[in-house]
Amino acid sequence: MTDDSSTDRRRDTRHIIRAQVEFVLDGRTMEATAIDISEDGLAFEVEDAPTVSVAVRLEQGEVMRRARLKRLVQTDEGRYRFGLEFIDADAADEG
Repeated sequence: MTDDSSTDRRRDTRHIIRAQVEFVLDGRTMEATAIDISEDGLAFEVEDAPTVSVAVRLEQGEVMRRARLKRLVQTDEGRYRFGLEFIDADAADEG
């Protein structure tokens, strides 16, 4: 998934479509609506942002959190950067 908002880096022609899509994320089947398709890929939208479990290893120990995917972009170096929003109570606030 890339952030093509400033330039379109696709090699193949996109075809606008409206089709139901099922995809699997973290072992869960989710439903989406396809918005365009090409020989190289597919763009689709979901009603709600997917949630994930995150383990953050700090010097003080490991913290487990649930988070919602807010952003995913490909960097100029070809890596992927995820932006997550924590949706559960802070571990420090519990107990």
